[in-house]
Amino acid sequence: MVKGFYEDLAHAKKAEGIVLDILRNCTDEYDFVDVSNDEYYWHKGDIAVDDNIFLDVKDDGVIHRTGNLLAEHRVKYGSTWAEGFMQNAEYDFVGYLSQPDNILYILDFNLWKKYYLKRSQKHIFIPHVGQTTDAYLMSLKRAKELGIVLFTIKYAE
Repeated sequence: MVKGFYEDLAHAKKAEGIVLDILRNCTDEYDFVDVSNDEYYWHKGDIAVDDNIFLDVKDDGVIHRTGNLLAEHRVKYGSTWAEGFMQNAEYDFVGYLSQPDNILYILDFNLWKKYYLKRSQKHIFIPHVGQTTDAYLMSLKRAKELGIVLFTIKYAE
């Protein structure tokens, strides 16, 4: 259980580095800083933009196949449930990374959360090694129609 959690964190750090590189290469108008190691920012986001806007990075290895955004309601590690990011996060934006097709989706987190709270999406349980994710799915197409996806960036490896 703990091993899987730390493996997830290591994978997340790689994704955060990719997103930082993408954003820094897109513009020099903003200062992008990795704040993911600072406990103060854990519910605010992984990347601070000019010290007052926060973006969290989500690395999704299957969005290119499913076409769905995963809104994590809660996660079960062993026998203990914990709130997922949709319940306790204070992000401004989410950088939803799809490495298989080299696309970064920038989402308006507050708008996404508004639709998540309506529970109008498909509800699923996803078993993983050592954990279970209780989540809601929204199609990427629907998220674009609703304005949740603000823009996409196609990047080179």
